[in-house]
Amino acid sequence: MARRDKRYAMRDKRYAMRDERGEITEFALVAPLILLVLIGLVNFALAGYASAVAQQAAAYGARRGSVAQANAGAVAVSEAQAMLSRIAVGSYEVRLLAPGGVPGTLLAVEVRWRVPNFFRRFPGLFNRDFEGRAVAFFRQEGW
Repeated sequence: MARRDKRYAMRDKRYAMRDERGEITEFALVAPLILLVLIGLVNFALAGYASAVAQQAAAYGARRGSVAQANAGAVAVSEAQAMLSRIAVGSYEVRLLAPGGVPGTLLAVEVRWRVPNFFRRFPGLFNRDFEGRAVAFFRQEGW
């Protein structure tokens, strides 16, 4: 029986020697940093998504405009805008850089994108929105 009591005494001593007070303090110090990193990752992921969508819309509009039989520039811009109208992330602006229209000429569509910056309220950290542009070129087809 004495041996069993000694074993329980050792177990109680191990639990008594544990120090769990510092875990909450460590979490309180590290949690804001982890939260900032996560918000930054989400912010850059949204910017990357907007960039990819803008490039895809510019290519789609230029491709559709390059095979249009009439008014290739208007077809290219309207197709790019139609594709972007279904996207909820960011704001987009479509421009025609080269109108095409004659077989063999170049048709170019530019899409400018802007995504809000979550760190805008922090002084000195990216004081403006993320923005960029995507350009796609296609040669006008002719029959």
